[in-house]
Amino acid sequence: GLTTTDGAFLHLPFKLSAKGEYLAIIDATGATIDQLTPEFPKQFLDYSYGRDATDSFVYFDAPTPGSSNAASGLIDRVDRPDFSLDAGFYEGTVSVSITSTTPTATIRYTTDGSVPTETNGTDYTAALTFSDQSIATIRARAFRNDYIDSRVATATYLMNQPDGIKALPAISLVGEPDDYFAPDGILANPTSSAGRENEKPTSFEFIHKDNVRSPGQVDLGVRIVNNNSDAADLLPPDLWKFSNWRRPKFNLFLRSDYEAGTWDYDLFPLSKVKNIDRLRIRLGYQDYPNPFIIDEFSRQMFVRMGYVNAVGLIVGLYQNGIFRAHVNLVERHRENFFQESYDSDFEWDVRHNTGESNLSEGDAVAWNLFENFLGQQDLTDHSKYTEILTMIDMTNFVDYILLNTYTGARDWPQNNNDISRERSPDGLWRFHIWDNENSIGLSDDAGFNINIFNSLDSNFGDIAEVWQKLSNLDEFKLHYADRVQHHMFNDGPMVESNMDELWNELSDELTPFLKFWNEDPEAEVNDVFGEWAAFRRPIYFGHLQGKGLWPTTEAPSFSQHGGPFVGPTDISISNPNGSGTIYFTTDGSDPRVIGGA
Repeated sequence: GLTTTDGAFLHLPFKLSAKGEYLAIIDATGATIDQLTPEFPKQFLDYSYGRDATDSFVYFDAPTPGSSNAASGLIDRVDRPDFSLDAGFYEGTVSVSITSTTPTATIRYTTDGSVPTETNGTDYTAALTFSDQSIATIRARAFRNDYIDSRVATATYLMNQPDGIKALPAISLVGEPDDYFAPDGILANPTSSAGRENEKPTSFEFIHKDNVRSPGQVDLGVRIVNNNSDAADLLPPDLWKFSNWRRPKFNLFLRSDYEAGTWDYDLFPLSKVKNIDRLRIRLGYQDYPNPFIIDEFSRQMFVRMGYVNAVGLIVGLYQNGIFRAHVNLVERHRENFFQESYDSDFEWDVRHNTGESNLSEGDAVAWNLFENFLGQQDLTDHSKYTEILTMIDMTNFVDYILLNTYTGARDWPQNNNDISRERSPDGLWRFHIWDNENSIGLSDDAGFNINIFNSLDSNFGDIAEVWQKLSNLDEFKLHYADRVQHHMFNDGPMVESNMDELWNELSDELTPFLKFWNEDPEAEVNDVFGEWAAFRRPIYFGHLQGKGLWPTTEAPSFSQHGGPFVGPTDISISNPNGSGTIYFTTDGSDPRVIGGA
């Protein structure tokens, strides 16, 4: 029905698709008074659509509420220009032509990151040529008098770049120069530029190493990530220095304001998310020489352990045609990420760190109910423990604790924790690795001996509170021991050789860049994990035994621990203990049920 707003204009309480759909005005008898069939055309931000004085449907660039539409409008939108050559790394000399499929349209372009307008930029008249060791950022736009100006097309050409830089994929941010360094730019005001009111439109391009795949480009919004400790060193000339551990971090947002609510691009090979709505650019912090080997290693390890987790890529960052630094481009734990990862149509609760003020999505209702249950029930009652399993993915929680405590996550659990739950009847709380670079002995006097269980026992916040309610329960302790057996033995993902394999994959990718960046042919990634793996295991098992999380009774062993076999094969199960009975199943279930039966 029709409603009024402030007693003035009629308001229709429904939305229309910006992509176009059927629309009609129908009277009380069901008769169609007017209609747009089969559908109205695509709509554009800041333009309305309606009839002009000749009764033709056109676009209007100025609103006229309460009065007749303008006498004339704009017929359509000019098609965005096309480049004859994809953005990418190139050797030698290249030539780039720019075309528009809209008849009689004129094209203007810029090379400084600014948006071409009818008064800014250069008329395109002939192909552009690039050579030498240069970086060309081309922005082009097409114009026609009776049309809406086209969207801006952007392409970055990385010409004859050093081998060290080409060893990494590249991302290119191209935007108005003043949006970065002018008095109101995001980098000129690091303590006050984090909010949406300071978000700046920019072009984002992803360019694959060796141009092995077509590049991706999308228009989005960029903000600085503001931590209080980040503010001091965020001004030129030291802003991008390799030794500056407070280099800026950026959040990137896909919005309909930029004509793309999500970006349909297969950016991260390890991720199920193909429609991206936000990204984070991380530029070193505690682990600034290696960014972000430790952090990326931890997140990818959790994926190898079988879980949904944000992952990233180590890439070179170009900003308006200038190479700035190597960075970690990362997914973010938000509702869209979880919906895509779990094929979910439900809304999600997402918590970051502790407290209602740190809710990323949703509300605190379900979490408060969960915490109240933990605090009010006798959890030694096996029926109550079983009920907990309908609220939390216990195996995920145990493995999350396992990885963080093994790696010695120093800024955790009071910080750097992401928790999610699908808002459905079957939704479970799950836990995700985030911001774990201050671990594996980095910047800690305790080194290999660091005992994170002490922090869990004495700290505050979501993670510690759940741990403190569960960690003394016999059922939880045995579950923890089962997961240690699963991950740290028999070629599990946390066997040192398998972890070392992942570390080396990340290191090998970054090392050629470090040799170039440091101007040192001997430069390489600081192999903190190799040292960690050599000493940590017996120390960690000592911590487990001290907490009652690793029993003296050893697990049975198989004559062949999984894997293929040909023809009839006998599999024997051995008991390494002096006595006891082995129970087994063949359907994947635990031979022991809760309570010990």
